[in-house]
Amino acid sequence: MKAKQLEAILGSELGIGEAEMVQRFQKLRDSQMLPVSRGRNAEHLTSRAIVSGLLSVVAERPGFAGVTTKILSGLRPVGGSAKGFAQAETFAAALEAALLDDALLNSVAEIRMTDSEVYKNSNGRGAIFYGSGENEQVTYYVRGEAMTLLRPGAEETYNPRDLITSAIREIVVFPEILQRIARQMREEEKHAQLMERFEKQTASQQ
Repeated sequence: MKAKQLEAILGSELGIGEAEMVQRFQKLRDSQMLPVSRGRNAEHLTSRAIVSGLLSVVAERPGFAGVTTKILSGLRPVGGSAKGFAQAETFAAALEAALLDDALLNSVAEIRMTDSEVYKNSNGRGAIFYGSGENEQVTYYVRGEAMTLLRPGAEETYNPRDLITSAIREIVVFPEILQRIARQMREEEKHAQLMERFEKQTASQQ
């Protein structure tokens, strides 16, 4: 998937104008989270770069897209990774795992992300709701400085409503947009493989 394609998908789904999406992605490039070469808009993005693009929309202001993405990417699962979604070490790694694995992606019910100050001097939190029916589970992700929340078993007593404020701004993402992005990734991967085979066959015939 190319940067422009991802910009278009995120912009259309979230109602963000093209100019603002361009600004958000430029902040990611400034922070080395997207390709910075001359042909950056035409380059294929890695799965991690695609996740960065998704996280960039959480920033309330486009100018903070880079720092917000960096914070959210490094969030750690409450209770440790062993029982978290995909057993991933970070929020970004969990989202990347979902994009790369259809079974994981199909288990996702919704994703919640915020750059609000949820605890004193601590901005940013994520949550992945997954499973099906009565077996739905959730992994919350918080800053790594919250050491007590990262210990095994902390997820059993964690109260997501225990905040320093009575209101936070949150982005909720449903799986359809992730599935759309994943389909595009698969299609381009297949196309790249076909082109590689074609080039090898052409070279062998010369």
